[in-house]
Amino acid sequence: MSVKRSLIVCCVVVAAFFVGMFSNSVFMKEEATSNAQENRKVGDTGKASGQYENLIKEIGQNFKVDGYQELIKDADSIVLVPDSVAGPQYGDGGLYPRQKNLIYKNKSNGAVILLSISKTDNSVQGKQWSHSIGYNAKLYNSPEGDYKDAYDEIFPSTDVYLYSFEGAGYSISLTSLAQPMMAEEGILALNQLAQFTDKLNAFLKEKHF
Repeated sequence: MSVKRSLIVCCVVVAAFFVGMFSNSVFMKEEATSNAQENRKVGDTGKASGQYENLIKEIGQNFKVDGYQELIKDADSIVLVPDSVAGPQYGDGGLYPRQKNLIYKNKSNGAVILLSISKTDNSVQGKQWSHSIGYNAKLYNSPEGDYKDAYDEIFPSTDVYLYSFEGAGYSISLTSLAQPMMAEEGILALNQLAQFTDKLNAFLKEKHF
């Protein structure tokens, strides 16, 4: 074998050796990263699972909003849901054992706030919004305007607005109901919902949820 050819063969072998080392290194790094991510996910989920019980206790005992009276207190209050979505919800892992509902009424302005807290397996960092929607009775049930074809006296004259967000181990849904009227900063139901949500969020931050 010529010296030139021997050098070429040697270079190919060395190159293959380093490529193999690099590939193994990348594989091991990716596997380690994947394992670390999985371990972190499992750890976060385990930590999140304990949040719900503490959250329910803190809100039930210490969360107050001026002008609002809470009705449910320690009693159970469930709203039945169709089995067609995920089967019966009474057992372990079902909706009813992992949900707490509270109802707040304000006699000074007639607003009602529904607060529902559910236990989840999520491990989100901080908080994130899930939903927001609203029904303005004067807008969506008016004999005039863009939606006049759908107007009828049979529809309720109540404004309804909903916010929902989630944190580590829990999901919160807030719904407000009020007669159509204006508050200082806009529609009463929406205004009350926003203020109530701000107070709840401040409470959650104070308690480190």
